[in-house]
Amino acid sequence: MRILFVRHYILAAAAMALLLSSAVEAQEEAVVKADSVRKYRFLGKTSRDKKDHQAVVDYYTELLKYQEPDRRTLYYIGRAHLALGAQAGAKGAFLEAAALDSAHANTALSLYQIFSSESKPDSGWVFLKRLLEKKPNDTRLLGFRRALGDQHRRRANAEAALFHYEELADHRAIAAELRAELTELIAVIYSDLGDAEAALAWRQRLLGETGTHQIETLRKMVDLQLETGDFDAAFATLRELTISDSAGRYSHYLRLAELGERRGDEDIRLVGLEGMAQVQPDDLENVATLVQFHIQAGDTDAAMQWIGKGLGRQSGHAHLLILRGDLLWEAGKAEDAVASFESALADPNWEAVAQQRIWQIHPPETEEEKLRRQFFGSDSSGDDDR
Repeated sequence: MRILFVRHYILAAAAMALLLSSAVEAQEEAVVKADSVRKYRFLGKTSRDKKDHQAVVDYYTELLKYQEPDRRTLYYIGRAHLALGAQAGAKGAFLEAAALDSAHANTALSLYQIFSSESKPDSGWVFLKRLLEKKPNDTRLLGFRRALGDQHRRRANAEAALFHYEELADHRAIAAELRAELTELIAVIYSDLGDAEAALAWRQRLLGETGTHQIETLRKMVDLQLETGDFDAAFATLRELTISDSAGRYSHYLRLAELGERRGDEDIRLVGLEGMAQVQPDDLENVATLVQFHIQAGDTDAAMQWIGKGLGRQSGHAHLLILRGDLLWEAGKAEDAVASFESALADPNWEAVAQQRIWQIHPPETEEEKLRRQFFGSDSSGDDDR
């Protein structure tokens, strides 16, 4: 019995000694670990101050062997990798840091910049979005979002580009000029996609953003209105352009004339033709076209008025002289008509036409009539009964 007691006592003492030894070892290990943490943290900090980026990576990597990963240490490692040009190492460190603390702004910004440089706008947006949620009116961050939209557009990812552009175009923290630029881009993208109605809506909105580029916006609106079949709106926009765009008035009146002809709308065509004649009064072929329009419409008074205006600028304009002769002939003024046709003979381009008109009034002599006149004299009636 006594021997058994002694044996138990010895075993208990041995166990106690083992426990005490383990506790001492654990304590010593904890001390060593704490010392290592302090050591490598200090060395890492010193290396950061000296901008020794490789040492920063080495010391902070060693530090993580003695402590649980934390966002700050991983961020420092990522920044040092970036400074060394090791983007893959930087991205890995930043991603670990973001997983531990998704709200850290500098980590998110660094990841946005890395993914953006890799032309991965969707991945960049994951982290930029976190920043914008905190600072929705930060113009620098909004500029980064514009850059993401630009990346999508260059990669022909129109829908993704529109997602960013449209929200930015609605953001009042962005300057009006930049909003107008975005609105223009959106209209262009929709036009390229074949969505003329959406493109037109953004063009119309662009007019309200700023007066800059207003004329160009109106020009493009006309194209879109014609494409969507809204001819009345196209007519109104062209009329607005004839007022606001003094340098391009002729081209707008020309389009009005073409629009009226295409639609069979004589009123619109007349507006265009009269505008062309008024803007370039020395282009008398425009005046002649307008005169022909009035003749076909049966408005001889208006036709004669425009002929008078044209001949007032160039009295020998053959085309207008022939048109005037035609109107005089129809009015029963044959000799006045012949006089007008004879004035047109001086233009070799219209000589044949003018001569034909004269012959219609005074047919040319036949050879027989010519011989009779020469034989009997100019007073001969051509009828010889003797």
